Amino acid sequence: MRVALLKGQSVYGVLRAFVDDVAAGFVARGWDAQILDFEHNNVADLPKLLAAGGPLDLVFSVNAFAEFRDGQGRTITDLTGAPHILQYVDYPLHTFTRFCALPQSTAVLLVDHSHVRTVNALFGEDRFAFLGFGPHGGLGAPVAMPQSAAEWAQQRPIQILFAASNYKPSDNLWEGIPDMLRGVFKYAVDMALATEWIAPLDALDAALAAHGLDPRDPTLGAAERQDLRNIRILASLVQETVRRERRQRFVAAARKVGLPLTVVGNGWNGVPGIAENKGPVAIEECISLMRQARLCISLSGNFGEGSHERPLSAMLAGAAVACDATRFYEQSFAPQREIALFHWMSLEADLARLTALSRNTEALFAMAELGHSAASRAHRWDNRVDTYLDVGRAVSRKLGLSSRLAA
Repeated sequence: MRVALLKGQSVYGVLRAFVDDVAAGFVARGWDAQILDFEHNNVADLPKLLAAGGPLDLVFSVNAFAEFRDGQGRTITDLTGAPHILQYVDYPLHTFTRFCALPQSTAVLLVDHSHVRTVNALFGEDRFAFLGFGPHGGLGAPVAMPQSAAEWAQQRPIQILFAASNYKPSDNLWEGIPDMLRGVFKYAVDMALATEWIAPLDALDAALAAHGLDPRDPTLGAAERQDLRNIRILASLVQETVRRERRQRFVAAARKVGLPLTVVGNGWNGVPGIAENKGPVAIEECISLMRQARLCISLSGNFGEGSHERPLSAMLAGAAVACDATRFYEQSFAPQREIALFHWMSLEADLARLTALSRNTEALFAMAELGHSAASRAHRWDNRVDTYLDVGRAVSRKLGLSSRLAA
């Protein structure tokens, strides 16, 4: 069985690392996994490269390539007779035009349950050959855990690592929003910030309804529905505004309760209360720092029903992990045992408890051990390959493809 994995450019190399780990998972299952790297190659050569190694049974990419068509308008599935799985790890409405261009033969996996609902709501439930939830995996091989908390702590000079760029609220996000709609969007943002979590499109829909523009009103005409759809597409503004605002609230609360953050990422120069600023680093260096940290703190990026790779990677790296609560973490791990979860409606109190935990080496080590075991068992990119195979089989049969997965 053969799979082609398409690899493009990526900030810090993160998406490229995802592809490498997924490829290794296919190889471990006996597949011939061919990585086609387009960091320097011309994407126009994709048809030739896809055909070079012989028949394919599956094509896989992360965040890109699925909208490709050759000069005759043929998709990747047309060219190969194999299902193309797109693992998409960002908020889908950030690249609405890309989703508009995705062929219906694409199998799309999204990292948050609410993202699935959002795509269904705006594109229709039968738009793609497959659409479903597919969480991140952690990067890097699981480290060997030491026998004692003292030995573990001795190997880890970084008390608390926070890997995240320092995004700030920006008025530029609101450029192009007509004055008559700004009140609607502000209503949606305020609603989202006043509750533990609400999906951005749900918040916007509630704000529209409160202003007499209910998208679910059965009496709406076709033109009105289209106008509302054009507004709902801009739920990405709610997503991004809430994400940035909550990042600043976290930083302020962490400073107030005395969390000594060692930060990794852009935008931290001159920020008060930071213990050490490592600046932006490639993903390999970030994982190395996780292996030197006792506690790694992450934010979900306002993916309240989903995943992010950083908590999972930090668990594999042997650190204790803390993150704002999401449905995925609550259901996949034992909260406060395998992962420390904090909440936006009790942020200062929760971070104060996290500060106390960070000073308790035995408790941190116990959490690190349990989290490491859980992530190693079920939350590596290798574990996601079985899902990709199931999806590939389903799509092959649904579309009647020549891929051997259909057998």
